[in-house]
Amino acid sequence: MTEGLGPVERTKRHPLSCVPCRQRKVKCDRNQPCEMCVLKGRSSDCAYTPKITKRPGQHRFRPVRDRARYLDSAIGSLAERQEMAQPPCTSSPDGEFQSTEGSVGRIRTQQGETNYVGAEHWAAIAGDIGCAQEIRRPTLQQPQNDRSPDLLMGTRSAVTLEELLHAVPPRTVVDRLISRYFNAMDFFALITHAPTFEKEYNCFWEDPSSVSLNWLSILYSMMSIASCHSSFSSDPKDGTSQSREDISFFRHRSAQCLVLSDYTKPTVNTVEALLLYFFGQHIERQKNQFANYLVFTTVVRVAMRAGYHRDSLHFQGISTFTGEYRRRVWLVLLQFDILMSFEVGLPRTINEVETDTELPRILRDGDLTPEMSQLPPSRPEDDSILCHMIVRVGILRVLGKIQDRAVSIHPLSYDIVIQIDQSLDEQYDSVPPSLKAHHRYAITETPTSLLQRLMIDLLFQKARCSLHRRFIHSQPKSHRKCIDASLRIIHHQSYIYHECRPGGFLWGYKWKVICAASYDFLLAAIIICLGVNPQNGSGQNVPPCVDPDSYGGPGKLLKALEESYMIWTEWSSEIHEARVVSDIVKSVLKRVKGQPTMVPFDNNDKTVGTTCLSNSSAAANNDLPLDTAIDMENFSPLSTDIFADIIDLNGGIDWTQWDNQMQQQGINPHSQANSQMWFTN
Repeated sequence: MTEGLGPVERTKRHPLSCVPCRQRKVKCDRNQPCEMCVLKGRSSDCAYTPKITKRPGQHRFRPVRDRARYLDSAIGSLAERQEMAQPPCTSSPDGEFQSTEGSVGRIRTQQGETNYVGAEHWAAIAGDIGCAQEIRRPTLQQPQNDRSPDLLMGTRSAVTLEELLHAVPPRTVVDRLISRYFNAMDFFALITHAPTFEKEYNCFWEDPSSVSLNWLSILYSMMSIASCHSSFSSDPKDGTSQSREDISFFRHRSAQCLVLSDYTKPTVNTVEALLLYFFGQHIERQKNQFANYLVFTTVVRVAMRAGYHRDSLHFQGISTFTGEYRRRVWLVLLQFDILMSFEVGLPRTINEVETDTELPRILRDGDLTPEMSQLPPSRPEDDSILCHMIVRVGILRVLGKIQDRAVSIHPLSYDIVIQIDQSLDEQYDSVPPSLKAHHRYAITETPTSLLQRLMIDLLFQKARCSLHRRFIHSQPKSHRKCIDASLRIIHHQSYIYHECRPGGFLWGYKWKVICAASYDFLLAAIIICLGVNPQNGSGQNVPPCVDPDSYGGPGKLLKALEESYMIWTEWSSEIHEARVVSDIVKSVLKRVKGQPTMVPFDNNDKTVGTTCLSNSSAAANNDLPLDTAIDMENFSPLSTDIFADIIDLNGGIDWTQWDNQMQQQGINPHSQANSQMWFTN
């Protein structure tokens, strides 16, 4: 009778020892203060967990609740089986369910997990290439520590404010981490007013118990993010290196603060604390990208519950200072919503017709004070992080419209594509020349400002690819724009590859760049594969709708693809998806040329942003010397199987299945690092 009700919950014993003795795992005499704390000189820290008085009859109805829960799940399972018995869709042997009414997405079942993906993700386009039989299939193994976020799945044990305060490291350690957090100047630092936080920080060390749980969560998240920066830094002189255990510990404590404060009832700093927790989660691990996306959607809903989607001018109780920072927070949420929804292939969480929050002004921390009654005029456009985010929001909103059309149940007409394309060009033309991409940098320029320019252009080129990809074989204009955008992305990839090597301008930023632009580079490589090996969904060759010489001819595409292949092969040890792409590109090159031939990269070559392939006539005739050729039969990049059902040279690339895999796998820049999307797209 009790089968299926789950294990019987055991009553937890109330701890009798003081908190310091339990942490040190020593015997406590249970006095106040205890003998051990007196000997250690920590009498003031000797505290006992208060005993919780349980209400009488608390467990009286637990068996009834368990049986009701079991009955409810049984009824739900029966209803699901009845729905699945109906034949609205066709099923393939690999557990994949596809609608019979056009490209509306796909439901894929793998190892008992069911996922829906839209039809416009970059991975779904790979069905037009097809190389399933040439992609190897190793067994995927998820790392044991790749758990779901603490905020979603719980923190496993109850915790008190005293324990959370006691877990804060010594001030010397915290000082270094907080300093690194603000000096990194990524956009998450924009949601906190540094002078105000510094005052609160000093007050915290004078009286730790005076701070709120939300503020303590922010402190832990800052330490987690700063530890990630330190862990991924390539600078050997950095003395703040932190272990992965420290990063996970800080993130876990941040989640405990949020749970204890009941973040479902937002108060002061709840949204900011949730957002910083998400940033720490998103940087530290990306294997379960969809779980991170769920955390983000939770942050958005809590922010809307707190009214962040409506401009603060509507509410008299919100100060000028607070209102401006609420605008900054909403700007971050709006941009992340578009980017993350695009990458997981799902509809956006924020509907822009429901929000009227204005853009923040370009102001520095010194321009803002909590006592101010009126905002100063916006500063001129510069190379600051805030200006970069404000400038790119126009392009992002167009990308959001593209995503809306991609997940829509209504077909997309080419007239709409032309309208969106014009809007996209207008937004890019409005970008100040100083923020447009070029592969030159001044001696006084910082790597961050260079990355900002590159990421704005990558965002624009990605939007062009996504908008025109559906019509690449039927409309000459879309074909040209799609191929041109993809070539420009690979051009940036080559430049970044060179500058991220030792001695390059971006040396030490490689993990950021790879995390930030991986999706864009993957998309460009696949579209170039389509240009080199044009096929329709049935695997039939498609006659070119434009003159190949209009974009440099097939030879230019092959050179770009070979260059991309070389880079992906080298990055395959750092990016999980690089192994997949290198196999796809390898298959296409073998099919088109028989065997790709490449000139190795010159580590001393400072000419960046240009092809690394030989321009000799021998290269054009596919007759390079043997010492410059890669033996494709013996060369074996790390094998992968996750796209074997997606790619079929005779049947095309199935982008919806690729969507599904990208949701499950995410984009993992390092074996120990994960995405930092604020530099991307």
